[in-house]
Amino acid sequence: MKSIITSLFVVLILFQVLHKTWMVVLYQYNKEFITNAFCEKKDIQDNDCKANCYLEKQAKDIDDWEGKIPQNLKNIFEIPLYISYFQLNNFIKIKYIQSPNHNNPVKIQLEYSFLKDIFHPPTIIKIV
Repeated sequence: MKSIITSLFVVLILFQVLHKTWMVVLYQYNKEFITNAFCEKKDIQDNDCKANCYLEKQAKDIDDWEGKIPQNLKNIFEIPLYISYFQLNNFIKIKYIQSPNHNNPVKIQLEYSFLKDIFHPPTIIKIV
């Protein structure tokens, strides 16, 4: 399920980033249909336009639409990432516990104060 969602997000991000490229690829794939259906100069003989006018109009519409988005809304989704470096020795407590089966005489249990919600390492580590 995670791979499906991840793949979907990757496709959506690529489509959003490359939307003008997709428009040109679809134009090349459907050039004959677009020429017959949308070309403004299709009735003129010896016309070399082949719906380039339609493609330019669509690209201009996309640029105009992107230009209408206010700058403060463009930056609202940017999340600043702050990385702070600290010593983990202050936050990690080590407990030594006697093993019940006596095969491994000592187990070490690590307790994390605030890291339990962020990172979930194994709670018990065996020492051989």
